[in-house]
Amino acid sequence: YEALATGTSNPAVALGKQTEFGTIEAGKRADLILLDNNPLIDVGFVQDRTGVMLRGRWYPEDQLNRMLDDLVRSYSPSLLDRIWPLMLVGLGITLFLRSAK
Repeated sequence: YEALATGTSNPAVALGKQTEFGTIEAGKRADLILLDNNPLIDVGFVQDRTGVMLRGRWYPEDQLNRMLDDLVRSYSPSLLDRIWPLMLVGLGITLFLRSAK
């Protein structure tokens, strides 16, 4: 229960927005995850989604997976996006070697 509250009602309370979200009540945002099994029995069941309700719109799990796959396919990093991490590593090694002298 505490793990679930940490991701649902506790943030709403911490932000002072418990009248807007954090629990399922009339008048609150319609954002929720429908699960296949009870996460109070095993918190690992939160990974077994049936679908998601976001802003009052239902997204079944298969549609979410297609959307995610489309997002992954749409990402094509530029040459700079691919090279800059290597440049940072090289810079770090250079600075380390200079400071070791």
